[in-house]
Amino acid sequence: MVDIDSVVTEYRASRGTFESLTFRVTTLIKDLLAREKIDVIQVESRTKDVESFRDRLSRKGDRYTDPLREITDLSAVRIITYYQKDVDTIGTLIEKEFEIDTDNSINKGAELDPDRFGYMSVHYVASISDSRGQLPEWLTFQSMKVEIQVRTALQHAWAAVNHKLDYKSADEAPAELRRKLFRLSALFELADEQLSDIREARSQITQEYVSEVQEGNFDMPLNRTSLRAYLITHPYMKEILSFTKSDLGRNVVGLSDPHPSRSRDLTDLLATLRHCDIDSISAFDTLMRRLMNRAADIKSIFAGSSDLTPEDSPTLENFLTYWILLDADIDKKFFVSVYGDDAWDDFAQDVRTYRQP
Repeated sequence: MVDIDSVVTEYRASRGTFESLTFRVTTLIKDLLAREKIDVIQVESRTKDVESFRDRLSRKGDRYTDPLREITDLSAVRIITYYQKDVDTIGTLIEKEFEIDTDNSINKGAELDPDRFGYMSVHYVASISDSRGQLPEWLTFQSMKVEIQVRTALQHAWAAVNHKLDYKSADEAPAELRRKLFRLSALFELADEQLSDIREARSQITQEYVSEVQEGNFDMPLNRTSLRAYLITHPYMKEILSFTKSDLGRNVVGLSDPHPSRSRDLTDLLATLRHCDIDSISAFDTLMRRLMNRAADIKSIFAGSSDLTPEDSPTLENFLTYWILLDADIDKKFFVSVYGDDAWDDFAQDVRTYRQP
């Protein structure tokens, strides 16, 4: 049995170094995810506090001879993803960028005993790779370990619920609850699998829509996926971007560039089209051909009148929404639901200018 007070004192003195390790590894992981363009829900981290460390030693101190080296989660990072497939992708990245202690790293979902509830995340016990450890900013952390957890949002939710229930296995739960707990954990796992399947199906459907648009076939229903496929594929969009820049003096943000309001603006465009009784891509294409023939009319509204800074540049979706509303016989109630009440007077004036002979 270790001398708990002595080891706790040592940990208290060195905890700042573990905090630095946690911070550096968290930053590194965020940079790696950004570099690989892997979108995650959250990257969170913590350094075990002194009292938690003492509690661990009080309960399990007889397992250790050198706790500061043997306890591997003093520094911990958790990555929460959207989909199960992302867990695998991120795992491959971690295995590439860190030295992994394979004996202590576990895929808790794959190794889950049949009498335990639920499916859980992948836990890596990692240390800095030899090449990175030679860099001056990493020298201090060469021999230290960090636990990196990777889990989906639903795995995270299940872990939180399971922790609250405090039933680690079926034997611990009252018989009256076991069946419900097994069914609930199975539903979480099934939902995770279904979400991954839906993402794969959506990707396939998107490619099919893109191919149809490229071939000039617009006979497809209007939905968010088909609309985006049209926007990213049809030559009209490049013409509009060129027109807005050269003739209107507006820096409209195209589909290939990120924008904080892009998702909301696509939602507004879809709602506007449906409000105008556009229910197919074919009907939307007909509308776009009519709008393109009226480019000179919208030029009279926007050319030289923009006071937007580059940071305020609208998305292509937002620009199209406004143009469609100008062209349509739109009521104030719907316009306000998209752009707000403050913009109505300016819009009403733009409508008069757009429609004058």
